[in-house]
Amino acid sequence: MTEIYKYVIQAIITVIIVLIGMIIMRHNQPPSIVKIDLVAITTHYTEIMTKNTINGSNSDEAKKISETIKNNLEPVISDYAKSHNVVVIQAQALIDSRTPDITDYVIQRLDKKLR
Repeated sequence: MTEIYKYVIQAIITVIIVLIGMIIMRHNQPPSIVKIDLVAITTHYTEIMTKNTINGSNSDEAKKISETIKNNLEPVISDYAKSHNVVVIQAQALIDSRTPDITDYVIQRLDKKLR
């Protein structure tokens, strides 16, 4: 019976050492790169403001959209970068089309702040 306990204890110690090693390796990894299309974000909100103007909405709505973007765009991008350990690059500056795009995520977060 004591042989089994020795093996179990050795296995547990081995698992703990491997997990600690994985955590250290994960922590020391360089950040990944993601892209954001600021032109698409600008176009998206310009279209919304244009529709509001055509539908007879007052300029207060356009001002609200403009202020929300002005005050929240950079913090939303920074929060994403920090929480996901990434570097955010303007989409037009990248050639690789396989780079993950966070434009839709940012638009969704800004839309929530507009409501």
